[in-house]
Amino acid sequence: MKKVVKEERSVLKTVVTIIGILSGLLSLAFFAFLFVMIVSAVSGPATFAEGNVAIIPIQGEIMTQGSFGSAVSSQIVGWIQDAEANEQIQAIIFEIDSPGGSPVATEEIARAINEMEKPNVAVIREIGAAGAYWAAAATDKIYASRM
Repeated sequence: MKKVVKEERSVLKTVVTIIGILSGLLSLAFFAFLFVMIVSAVSGPATFAEGNVAIIPIQGEIMTQGSFGSAVSSQIVGWIQDAEANEQIQAIIFEIDSPGGSPVATEEIARAINEMEKPNVAVIREIGAAGAYWAAAATDKIYASRM
């Protein structure tokens, strides 16, 4: 009887160890995926290297400093300057989905758009309110659903 109990404990210990290892590996894979998603979101528009039209997102609350999910003015102004300096880029599309935000941050973005020489348009997706509309109004043309 004691031998059976010891064998059951040994099997149970092995199963618990395997489950622990698998959950650790799944957690590691999840955090690696999350890290890649954050780095790709922060690194900028991927379209710079893929074609001759840059797509610059203005998504989330517009702020001078922000957290994940906000539109940080210095980052957007940097993308605008990069697109202007890149000879392969012929036009810029601003993809806007924002409720607006800080007036200072919005002014920085609108000023950078006004200083652009390349053709540019704003495409308002779901929301283009307050400061987001101010930034859109600085572009050559705005496209939005009538809804």
